Formats: sequence, structure tokens, C-alpha cells
Amino acid sequence: MNVQEEKSFSIVIDLGLTHSSVAYYDIVKNEPILIEDEIGKERIASCRIIGRDECDVSYEDREHWPFKLKSRDDGSAYIECYNPLTQESEEFEPEEISGIILKYLYEIAQAKLGNQPISNVVVTVPAEFNDIQRASILLACKLSGTKNVELANEPTAAIAGYKRKYPNSLKNGDRIVVIDFGGTLDVTCFKIVNDSVVVESSGGNQDLGGNEFDNVMNDIIKKRIEKVIPGYYKQKQVMTQKETIFNKKLTKLKKNQKELKLN
Repeated sequence: MNVQEEKSFSIVIDLGLTHSSVAYYDIVKNEPILIEDEIGKERIASCRIIGRDECDVSYEDREHWPFKLKSRDDGSAYIECYNPLTQESEEFEPEEISGIILKYLYEIAQAKLGNQPISNVVVTVPAEFNDIQRASILLACKLSGTKNVELANEPTAAIAGYKRKYPNSLKNGDRIVVIDFGGTLDVTCFKIVNDSVVVESSGGNQDLGGNEFDNVMNDIIKKRIEKVIPGYYKQKQVMTQKETIFNKKLTKLKKNQKELKLN
């Protein structure tokens, strides 16, 4: 009886500031494949405050979060949110939330790959992440049950993907600058040395990224809405028909402005 050799896969998880995703490398198509969840979404919402003190998180970001950010006695941040099932407020550590996201992404990857073994998991992080933040990510992986984890800086992962797709485009001695402008800003300078990628310098800003652009654009939208319906954003028990229509249009407008920004 012939025994079919069992395949194993490696996956990459992008644990982002605002969205997270998971992918695997298809050796037949010779390209990475983003994995969709059960409703067809390639990205799931996330909020990365892991490994940060409460005082390090900008108040501009907090205004847009559906939960409260609080501080422990040692200054570390934790989340307080309302649970509609228990009708009580509950506390969560950032590592717990990240662990839940990691477990979910791992499970949809395993389902996509037909429950084949996953031998390695690469989790990408901003180049500016310090040792405490990296240790917190590894703790989240442990809480999620994810094993064989390796952390990779996001700009390094980007240049590795570029080299794989365009193997003859870079030669020994070339210098490349990678600007990763996602949830955070990372700028890294690389040098090609004997076909290896060497990091020469790196910098960035964890409080500058896509969210900041979204918030500015949303503020512009709000001001224009307020000109049409004064007091529209004041908390009310009941909205008029006109306000309901504007609310639907506003939601659509916010979605369109994000798509426009990406293009």
C-alpha cells in the first residue's frame, strides 16, 4: 500500500495596527496567497496596542475606539469594554486580544489548507518595535497556541517578497530603501551583500500611519455634514428621517474614502 507523503505549509500573519491578515506561499503559482475568512474577507479588524504603556497611546486614536484604554499600576495599558452577554464591563490584556486574533487567523489558514500541518508561522512586526513589544507578541502567540513562531520586520518581509518575485532585479552592492506606510511608518535601508539582505539603518513612527489620514478625512466629512445638519453628531435618542439617510450616506462615504486612499 502506497502511503501519500503529508505536506506541510508555512504561513505569514500580518498582525496590523488596524487590520490583520494571513497568507501562505503557493509553490505552483509561485506567489503568496491571501486567505479569506468564512465571509470572504481578506482582512479582519484589529487594534495593536500590545507592549505599550497607556501614556504612549495617542488620545486621537482613542476617540475612534469602541472600548476604553486604561492603565495598570505599572503604567501598562489594558482594555475595558462592555460585554452585552453578561451586561458587565470586562478587562482584557492586549496580549489576550492579539492572541484571539492570531488563533482565528491560524484556524482559517488551517481550514484553507485542508487541515494540513503548518510547520512554521512568521508574524510580521514594525521595524520600530522594541524588545518589550516583541516579547508581548510572542506571549500572544503562546496564548493562542501558535507554535514554531518567528518574528520578521515588515520592511524585511517586503524586500524578501520582492526578491522572490523579481530574482534578477537586485545585484550585489545595491542599496534599497523600503517605506512601509501602513498602520505605522517604517523606513529601512537595505544593502545586498552576496545575495543576502543586510539592514543598514531603520527608523519610523508608531503614531503616524493610515489611521491618522482616515481621522483627518473623517473630520473633514463631519464638518461638511454639520453645515447641512447642525448638531448632527450630538447624542440623540431618535434620529429624523433626514438624519437617518445622511447616516447611511456617511458610512458609505467613509468606506469610499478609504478605498480612494488605497488607490
